[in-house]
This record gives sequence, C-alpha cells and structure tokens, in this order.
Amino acid sequence: MATRNQSQIEQIFTGWANVVKDKFNTLDPATKVLGETRMKICDECDLRLGSTCSPNRTGIHLETGIVTKGCGCGLAAKTLSPESNCPLAKW
Repeated sequence: MATRNQSQIEQIFTGWANVVKDKFNTLDPATKVLGETRMKICDECDLRLGSTCSPNRTGIHLETGIVTKGCGCGLAAKTLSPESNCPLAKW
C-alpha cells in the first residue's frame, strides 16, 4: 500500500469534515458548489465505481496523456476537499 504524505492526509480529513458539515447544513456555500460541480464530472467518469474513484480502473490524464489509475478515494469526501485534485486532471 502506498504511503500518503501529510498533505494528502490533511486533504482526506478536510474532505470528510466537510461531508459532516454538509450533513448538518453548516458547510460554506462556496465549498458546497465546488463539491457539486466536481461530483457532476465524477458522475460521468470511467474511473468511478459506485462511490469510489476506483484504483482498479484506468483513464488518460488530460494534461500528460499518461494512463492513470483511480486514486481509491471516496468521492463524497474528495470532491469536498478544496485542495484535492482529480487523478485525471478533470478538476
């Protein structure tokens, strides 16, 4: 299993904290819109498998053209983490 760096861990915590804030209607509106916009993109993505960006699926990175695996993240949290990026550079 790959080791996550501190920044990635912070992004994961931020994303899940924002999921909880959203459930209690305390998420700031800009982050909510960001998450909704990103999720619409994820809804159409070949890497998506259920609620996850599947590490068992691949796609072409939009900037590099390299075949890239999904990150394995839960999309609810990843899309609500402002510092996170799509593994295919779609957002």
